[in-house]
Formats: sequence, C-alpha cells, structure tokens
Amino acid sequence: MKIHLTLGGHKIRLLLIMALLAIFLTSLYLPLILGGGIIADDWGDISQTLNCANFFECYLSWFPLFSNRPLAPLPITTATLLFKTNFSWYLILNTTIYLLSLFIIGNLLRRILGTFPALIFIILGSIPFIGMPIVISPINQLTATFSLLYWAISLHCLFIYLQKSSKLVYALTYILLLFSLLTYEITLPLIIFSALFPFIIKDKKERFSYFYYFLNYLLPIIVVLLIAIFWQKILAPLFFSAVYSRLAFDPSNISIFFLGWLNVFSLQIPRLFLKVNFKEHIYNFFPVLILIISFIYAYYVFPIIKTQITINRRFFLISFICFISCSSIFILSGNIAESWSYGARALSSTWIALSILAASIWTILPRFNYIKLIGILVFAGYSCISFGIQRDNYIKSWKMQKLILADVLQQTKEQNVSRGATIIGNVPRILPNDFNKELVFSEPWDFGAALHILSNQAIEGGAVLDTRRGEFRNLKIKDSILYIDHWWKTPFTNLWFYDFDPLTNLGKLIKADSQNQAEKYLVSIGLLGELGKSSFLGSNRLIPLNINWQNQSSYLVKGWSEKEKWGGIWSNGKESEIRLPLPKDGSKKLVIQCQAFVNSKHPAQKVEIFINNSLIKTVSLVNFNENTIEIDVPQSAFSLPFLKIDFKFESAISPKDLAINNDERKLAIGIKSIMYF
Repeated sequence: MKIHLTLGGHKIRLLLIMALLAIFLTSLYLPLILGGGIIADDWGDISQTLNCANFFECYLSWFPLFSNRPLAPLPITTATLLFKTNFSWYLILNTTIYLLSLFIIGNLLRRILGTFPALIFIILGSIPFIGMPIVISPINQLTATFSLLYWAISLHCLFIYLQKSSKLVYALTYILLLFSLLTYEITLPLIIFSALFPFIIKDKKERFSYFYYFLNYLLPIIVVLLIAIFWQKILAPLFFSAVYSRLAFDPSNISIFFLGWLNVFSLQIPRLFLKVNFKEHIYNFFPVLILIISFIYAYYVFPIIKTQITINRRFFLISFICFISCSSIFILSGNIAESWSYGARALSSTWIALSILAASIWTILPRFNYIKLIGILVFAGYSCISFGIQRDNYIKSWKMQKLILADVLQQTKEQNVSRGATIIGNVPRILPNDFNKELVFSEPWDFGAALHILSNQAIEGGAVLDTRRGEFRNLKIKDSILYIDHWWKTPFTNLWFYDFDPLTNLGKLIKADSQNQAEKYLVSIGLLGELGKSSFLGSNRLIPLNINWQNQSSYLVKGWSEKEKWGGIWSNGKESEIRLPLPKDGSKKLVIQCQAFVNSKHPAQKVEIFINNSLIKTVSLVNFNENTIEIDVPQSAFSLPFLKIDFKFESAISPKDLAINNDERKLAIGIKSIMYF
C-alpha cells in the first residue's frame, strides 16, 4: 500500500510549526550547550584516549569491556580523539544526533499518522526527563544516540521498501538494525516495532500471507538477533578472556522488575511533577508557552486523517506492545528501573516508546479530542518544566565539578604534591538542593579520571566518598591496602584526601601517605570501622559528633537528637546509648568532651555511665561548657566485640519545663567529641 498524505494545509503553516519547534528546541538545549559539561563515564571516556597512538589502538583499548557491543567504541573513540577536552562540542554532537533521530522518526509518523501526532512525538521525545543521561552525558551516551539513529534510519528504510520494494533499501534496513543492536542494546525493545511495522500499513486489499510476512520481515530480525548472540556468546570469548554482559535474567523475579518499571509511571513521574515549584521555576515557562502555542495551532490547522482508521488502530496496538516491551530491559538485566541520576539512562528507549505511544493515542478515540488535547498539554508541560529544572541543575553540577577540580589542582601545586599521586575526594555525589538526584561525582572514573586528565596525567587517579550523605562506599583497609567498593584499591604511597564542603565551597587537601595518617583522617570524617569486625579507632583519634557518620544509627543507638550548629549532639531522654569499635592499640581510657544542660533554674546534671552493662562512673556536671569526662575502660571489655556505653540521666529536663522555649526534648548532656586515650 502506498501512502500519499498532504501537509494538511498550505506549506506556510508547516513552516510556521517548524519555526515554533525550532524556538522550542533552542530554548531547551541552548542553555545546556552553553553552560553544561559532562558527567560520570564521560571523564573515563576521555581518559581512555590519552595514551593511544592512533584511532585503531584507541578502539581496541575498549575491549573486553565492550565485547558484548563491539560498535559502541566507534562514536566514543571518534568524538574523544576529535574534541578532547572541548566539552561543548560533545554536547553539540550528541544533541544533534539525538534530535536528528527524533526528526527522522517524526517525519515517518507525519507520513503515516499526520502532522499533529508527529509534533506530539518530537516535542515529547525532546524532553526525556526520566532518561536525562541521554542528553547530559554527551560522550558515553553517544552509544545510545547513535544506536537510536541507526534504528530510526532503519525504520525509515523499511517504510521506503514497503513503498518501492527496493532490495538495496531492504538490505540496508536490517544492516542498520544490526548496527543499532551492536552499538547499544538499549534499542532492543524498539526492534519489536520494526518487526510489526509492516503490518501497520498493510493494505487490507492485499492478500495477507503469514509465511510471506515471516520470511520477509521476521526472519531478518531473527537473523540479526542470532548474529548478535553468536558474537557475544561464541566469537567474542574466542578473542577475549572476559566477555562482559548485562544479561542477568532470573525468571523468578520477572514480576518484581516489571512492577519496578511500572513504578516509574505510577510513582516516580508523579513525584517529579509534584516537586515542581512554579514560583521558583518561572523562567522555565517560556518553552512551555511555545509548546502550548505549537500544540493549539497545530490542532486547528492540521486535522486528523480520518480515512485510515484501521492503520491508526494498528499503529496504536503495536506502539503499546513496543512500550510494554521496554520493561524487558530491566527484566533481562536484573535491575530496578530508576528515573534519576545515571541509572536513568536505561529508560531512554522507554521514553522514545512512550512518545510514539502518545502520538498514536491521538489518532484513536476522536470523540475525546479536547480531553486528549488538555491531557497532552498538561503532561508535556510538566515534562518540559521537569526537564528544564534537571538541565539547569546539571549546569550547576558542572560548575561545581569545575570548582572542585580547579581547587584540587591549585592545592596540589601549593603543597608540591609529587607526580603519581592518588587523591580520594570527599565530595558531593548528588548536587546540594537537587531536584532529581543530579550527579556531581560518583565514581573513580569521573573524579579520578578528571584529575588525571586536567593535571596532564601528573595525578594518577582517585576515588570518591560522600560522608555528608553517609556514603563511605564500603571503605576498608586490609594488608596495608585501602579498598573502596570492594574493587578499587590503592596503597598508602603518595595518597591524599581532599575534603570539600558544599556549604562553604571550600576544600582542604590532606596528606595520608601512611596507614596511620589515613585512619586518623577517616575517623575525623566519621568512619570508625565496623562493630565487631574492624576498627580505625586508637589513641588520640578524635571522633567528632558534628558530622554524618556511616550507619550513624549503629553507633548512636538510642536517646540522641540531631547534630547541632554548635558542633555536637544533645541527649534526649533519661537514657542514651553509644556503641564504638574497640581501640586498635588497646587504649584504656575514654575521654568525652561535652556541655551540660544546666542553668540557674537547673544547676546540675547527674550522669551515670555504664560500659557493657556495668556501672563505671557517676558524675555531676555543673558547667554548661567545657566539661570533660574521663572513663576507664575495664579489661573485660576487650573480650567483647565492641564497646557498649550507656548513659542514665536522672536530671534530664526540657527547656519547655524550665520556661526557656518550646523545646520538649529532655536534655542532659551535649557531646562534642569522644576519644580513646
């Protein structure tokens, strides 16, 4: 069946829609191109090409990491060799490829469904607010945008073949489909659309043959999938000692991962919509205004094509199947769908499928056009604002990245850090005041690789913590080696810690080229060890209480408030408990620096202190500040896995009871620090 559709009016109308669309897309992406940068894996992608002699060597250096998708290194290697640290060019290239893919698919939808459904697809597709990495990770996600481009061109070629029966175009259809799959398997669910696409525009006058359909349209896709499987499971293992695959299928958990994917639409998207503060984000309403004008104008000048009801229904059915099949990404990989941070990249094909489905919904149920119009305006409007907020936050994230990296490099010069240093950054993983967990630094291959690149390879690398969020990344020390996340490791040779405070935008570089220095620093930021397993505590290692401890509730077990601006934490109630790892060096004393809730109305606080349920000391505190409590640790305590310290406060009282203010907490002591001595 050949489809010849008019433009739905004069060409000037279409040109006006294109102009509005250009304004809309410019308002969305120009701020990102001018002010944005890179995140996460992007730094590692640039670092990978630093020591390559030529393109072929760089390409091969990606294996076996990319052995499951051997075409993935092509766009990454090409881009990094061309652009190096010219970050805006990556954004320009990735954005161009992504939008080009949308326009190819949109043009196809225009020829099948009409101009208005095509507009719905392009506008929605351009604001992937649940799959942000596809646009804000412009180097690594070139694999996703190129994979999408291959699929879009493949689908367009299939449409041309169905019109003209060209064998060359037919072959190109499935070659590009194979390219798409071998670049990034994220497009796998979209292949279902390719498989069923010929059924959409099949002329009902033509005799339908299941055998012919299978032979011409399903068998080539089966061959494409078999080639991909043959490469990954048979050929690749012959060339590489390790073949990395994301396949972790567990039939018993299909429902869990499917429901996790549905959670994106039932909870995660509504949550983002509800978080929108219209007063704070009023500047993001310009693209929404253009969006509304575009939809309303197109609605009235481009009528629905009413002569192809069967095609519209088929298109909707197949779009829905394709959309549901996107859950297979999570079912097959064994991952829960998440619409935030870097993990949201797995939802990029879901967003494309959803945009196609939204376009197809418009072509059915014609009696509900006004309801559908209001619905698409509300959904697209909120999506646009959410996209804009996240985009702006990633611009802020980029500024924070540059601030941190510049500060580290400056301090390495001031402290004459020798070549080959390793720097562990206590830096924000998530942007302060985030909207949807926008990343700053998350892995060794962003923070460490960034320092390696920007220092002209003088800094060997690094890793990240974020103690202010209580994220210590399973940091452990074993056999004089420091481990993070069970795999990254470094000896205590030319090792440094960098501590950045996002509240003040100030950082401090600290030398830690011995295990003792490193452990002392780790205790100062709240990593004490593991109760009953390991300990970083020892003589003169101060444990401050004005920080976020790792698993804080494991140490401050009960009877404690939140940390205070004065640098400590108040007890709350008549009883409190603290648990600590035992000291490594067998220290026999415990020193507690604290203040006491005393005043003229309440002159003293009686404190009973128990260690492992035995009363060790009773003190009466009469000074508000500068109280020191020394406790002798009994020898019997060292036979137990950890130290259990209980406090009983006979005189605890609330400020409200003393008519000071409305604070109802029963206060006794406010601990500033603890130290073995």
